Amino acid sequence: MWIKDLRLLCSLLLFSFSFSGVLAQQRTLTGQVKNKAQEPLYPASVKLIDDSATIIRFALTNQQGKYTLTIPAPASPLWLEVSYVGYKKARLAITAARSEYDFILQPDGTQLDTVTVRLQPSIRLSGDTLKYYVAGFADKDDRSIGDVLRRMPGIEIMADGTIYFNGQKVENLYIHGDDLMDGRYSLATKVIRKEMIERVDVISHHQPIRVLQDKVFTDKTAINLVLKDENSLKLTARLQGGAGLPGLYEAGMSPVLLNKRIKMLQTLAVNNSGVDYRNELASQGAAPFSTPLASSPADVSLSMATIGPPDLPLANYYFNRSGIIHLNNLYNTSKGLQLKANIQGYIDRNSLSYFHRLDNYTQNDTITYLERQSYINKPAILNAAFTVMANRTRGFFNNVTRLQWSKETGSSAMDFNEQSFTQQLRKNVRQFSNDLRWMPALRGKGIGEFGWQTSYRRDRQLLSIGKDYYATLPGQEGYYDAVQQQLTTPTFSSHAYAGYKLTGDRLNQEYKIGFMLSRQPLATALHMEKDGQFIPYAGDDGNDLHWNKQDVYVSGNWQYNRDPWRLTLQLPLTWQHIRYSDPAYNLRERTTRLLFTPSFQARYTISTEQFFSAGYERRNNFGDLSHVYRGALLSNYRMLQANAAGLLQRSTDAFNLDYSYQQSIKMFFSNVGITYDRTLSQTVLSTRITDNIQQIVYLPYENRLTRFGIQGGLSQYLFALKTTASLKARFSRMQYVQFINDALQPFYSNTVLLTGNLLKKPLNKIHLSYQPNVQWSYTRMKALKEGQRSFTQRTFRFDQYGTIGLTVLKKCVVEATARHSYSRASQGDPVQYFFLDSELRYRLSPKGIDCKLQLTNLFNVATYTRYSLSANQAVLDQYFIRGRMAMLRIDYYL
Repeated sequence: MWIKDLRLLCSLLLFSFSFSGVLAQQRTLTGQVKNKAQEPLYPASVKLIDDSATIIRFALTNQQGKYTLTIPAPASPLWLEVSYVGYKKARLAITAARSEYDFILQPDGTQLDTVTVRLQPSIRLSGDTLKYYVAGFADKDDRSIGDVLRRMPGIEIMADGTIYFNGQKVENLYIHGDDLMDGRYSLATKVIRKEMIERVDVISHHQPIRVLQDKVFTDKTAINLVLKDENSLKLTARLQGGAGLPGLYEAGMSPVLLNKRIKMLQTLAVNNSGVDYRNELASQGAAPFSTPLASSPADVSLSMATIGPPDLPLANYYFNRSGIIHLNNLYNTSKGLQLKANIQGYIDRNSLSYFHRLDNYTQNDTITYLERQSYINKPAILNAAFTVMANRTRGFFNNVTRLQWSKETGSSAMDFNEQSFTQQLRKNVRQFSNDLRWMPALRGKGIGEFGWQTSYRRDRQLLSIGKDYYATLPGQEGYYDAVQQQLTTPTFSSHAYAGYKLTGDRLNQEYKIGFMLSRQPLATALHMEKDGQFIPYAGDDGNDLHWNKQDVYVSGNWQYNRDPWRLTLQLPLTWQHIRYSDPAYNLRERTTRLLFTPSFQARYTISTEQFFSAGYERRNNFGDLSHVYRGALLSNYRMLQANAAGLLQRSTDAFNLDYSYQQSIKMFFSNVGITYDRTLSQTVLSTRITDNIQQIVYLPYENRLTRFGIQGGLSQYLFALKTTASLKARFSRMQYVQFINDALQPFYSNTVLLTGNLLKKPLNKIHLSYQPNVQWSYTRMKALKEGQRSFTQRTFRFDQYGTIGLTVLKKCVVEATARHSYSRASQGDPVQYFFLDSELRYRLSPKGIDCKLQLTNLFNVATYTRYSLSANQAVLDQYFIRGRMAMLRIDYYL
């Protein structure tokens, strides 16, 4: 079975070596560019061009006027062309016997003194900022700035809209220096037209707070979209409409106004064609101006299903009726005050049908769960955030008030192990929070800091399982008319702190003291209904848990800067007091601990574009209320949870080593990193598996979990091939233990993942893209003593995505997209799928209208099967997905 995988890997490696051999047939050209007075010209543009004047390589001269250029083995005559402002261009033919080409440029007598011409290459490095000029990467078929970002080497946009640069997550996306989207930037990349943006600045070591700029170092990366006209008052808009079969529709509008004072980006849209708006509600970026260190409430949740969605593009399986309103408005006053409002509203009705088989391997048996479910989910969300900010060099002030409301209603028809019943789920969440932060500059080099964050959240949930459900509840097994699980968790939290920063030429110091408070009661009740009577669960009294946590902390942070080293040491010391009680179980516990969580980071800079970094972090925590409640909680139809251990105590030692190297002018980016962490906890997860239900309990037992990973990435624009190519690789290993039906089982897992991406435009009328993904995984449940069962599972998966497009009649593009998936597991036959989509796109210019005829799933694949394995489980999921669809879309750009 694995010989085929080895042959496939060898073929890929052979292709890679062959391709590398082609690239290796290169030679290096050098030379110097001067004027008649023998003065070096800097920065002069040196281009390698072919017969059609296509640029194959590009370089700039240094301050001595020298350049170096690596060229491929020529298949046609090549020339070197040199240009510099105020001088005539010069060109020399490349010969095989010559590798040094010097130029003496002649003054251009026709140039007017009053005219200034600037040479702007497609990419330029200026300090910590890498500037991509949009005109150098944009294609005539691109509409949004997101289309252009995907063509820029080193930049990667994930499916949810999150942006990565050279392997590092982009913390935020700014529009002409302003955080208009409040971290939800995926929408902005879709609706901002590329014509509005002059360049994309990737800012390393980004410090968004001006009073700290050039004083406090960060390792964050941000992107800033620089407007072409910062004084424009022109309102642009994108209007969308579409209709198709079977019964599909789509409509939307997105007005945009962007200048240095006013920024406005709104969206109103509806569809039932598989377009998902949820990524536009999620935050892809961080909150750079908000209070750090705020604690999150424990997540205790009920559900109707035990599996997730298929690993397919949403348009293939997302049966929806969705609507969204996204309002983002920002105003900068003349006195430096910024006012901002971000409001999102979302409604949806989505459905999914699937078949699920789960084989649980225990020491004495194999227990199988079979289920078939069709569910409908109706979420509704409303978020609002209002911000007042003053970000000045002499001080920083920020206040954010947030209101959040969400409601979710779900229903399903379930067949589980030959039982047929219905389910209903209700969730209602309300939250209010306020975050105040003030950072004044003090006398000398001191900076003060004060903050207060407070939040209140109320979460109510109700899971109802209908008639004919056989409740496998200890002591109360049987059929009931209904089984209901209620859950309520109101949460109040507060965080207040004060700090002082002292900046110096080489040493920066920061000292902080703070107080955090969290109160979170948990109330649950499980009861059955039969013949009109409510019967409480007899196994226990439910939960009436009262949870209180108080933290008082002091922290010191020191940054030492002396080229080429930058060292950061953080020494937080926290006094933590946790108190929780539940009278029904005579539970009354208090825990007081002194937690020391040091961290250290070192960075060694070799050059502006090359550095090493390493770090160590110690984490200590005591978990939350989800690990200490004693009453049974029916979290879904086959999972009953409770706890028998005390407070979860966990300590983690984490290490990392990273290397980054890039050559911006040559558009080459690379990174590699190693991570290792070891976690020691005083509790272990215990799962008891029976024919119809799983009981999950945390038990007091020392447990050690270790994880190791190594990852790397390459991205390069290949001038000779007119191609952007990238490759990522990752290996991860994990070890841990778990009790299964009272037997202690060690688990091991290894995963290897390879991902590539190729964007190529071989001719002006043809464009290609190809993305392969290969994954190997190995999991093992090891026997500790003779007579115990040992399981080993292996899986292999190969996915590939390809697109080819042809421009015909200048304004018409025909495009085909193919997706192929092949997977094989230790158990079961290989599974493969082939999806084919097509698109005909016609542009009515200069009207700004795009017409698209899209055909999806041309082969009408109606079901999709997925295998997944762990050391003690084998899973088969079969989903019923959308069949063939046809959609006519019209986009109008005002």
